[in-house]
Amino acid sequence: MSSLWLFNLSLHLFAAFLWIGSSAFFSLLWVPMVHRSIDPISWKALRIGLGRRYLRWSWAAIEILLLTGILNLLRVD
Repeated sequence: MSSLWLFNLSLHLFAAFLWIGSSAFFSLLWVPMVHRSIDPISWKALRIGLGRRYLRWSWAAIEILLLTGILNLLRVD
């Protein structure tokens, strides 16, 4: 196993954990807990701000997933 392929696989798995894990964390744990303890106006502003930040990270993770996924497909023997 070459170190470049291992790095590619590690980066691919990290991006998958970042994309799926953060969306699961926000939707299952963080949002229900915070929504109960905040007023509706602040909740809307918080949700919009957090959504913009999350979109940047999620699109970066998707791009990394696509790039490393293609490289992994090319590596298949």
